[in-house]
Amino acid sequence: MATAAELDIPYLPVTDRAFEIDPIPYLAEARRRHPWVAKCDFGYFVHGYQAIKDIMMMESRIQPSHEPVVALYKAEGTPWAKYMLEMINN
Repeated sequence: MATAAELDIPYLPVTDRAFEIDPIPYLAEARRRHPWVAKCDFGYFVHGYQAIKDIMMMESRIQPSHEPVVALYKAEGTPWAKYMLEMINN
């Protein structure tokens, strides 16, 4: 089985203003190229409903990294940062 790094998966520009304004065309193209995952500036972006459900069922075995998101918004030390860093892990 190939690792995520070995897959030819699409890139989603989630930090671009155009994506923020209308993500639907980007997601449609990503789904055309891969049914449930894309790359983004923060790692991987899971966009398939069943894949998201499956991942959430493995919550005890995964540790998401929200530090890049908190750093992007320069929100270190805020209540929002605490929420982002602890919401799924605990």
